[in-house]
Amino acid sequence: MDIVIVEDEPVIAQRLQRQVKEILVDQQPNIKWFDNFDDAQSYLFEQPLDLLILDLNLHGVDGFELLKTVSAESFHTIIVSAYAEKAITAFEYGVVDFVAKPFNFERLQQALLRVTGNAQEFRPGKSAKQLMVKNLRVWKLLQLKMSSS
Repeated sequence: MDIVIVEDEPVIAQRLQRQVKEILVDQQPNIKWFDNFDDAQSYLFEQPLDLLILDLNLHGVDGFELLKTVSAESFHTIIVSAYAEKAITAFEYGVVDFVAKPFNFERLQQALLRVTGNAQEFRPGKSAKQLMVKNLRVWKLLQLKMSSS
């Protein structure tokens, strides 16, 4: 599995690499790390990959700009960012998951298992195709939208 991590903080990038290798040991991940927008963008234009793990603040550059310039249709994206308020926007870009910093091993594992299709292993008894809605207002909006289509 070919994975690109775009993270400008070396300590976090090293932690992500270590934990991704541990979680996806069976997929034998090949991980590349970039700490800036330009190098990551050049690589993504030239190389195929399976997964992009993206921070949203890359030395002041908005990580969403990277998603705007590359076709995310050919790979999955997980956002790992301290800007939790940008999660809704992230899902509008089609990301698989948004992991808020600071993150723990279990939360990263959950996101990675969604990508590999093994979410069942992480949450026994739960179907990966279920949608959990904790906000009643959001649930009502979803119901209205589904009934009008």
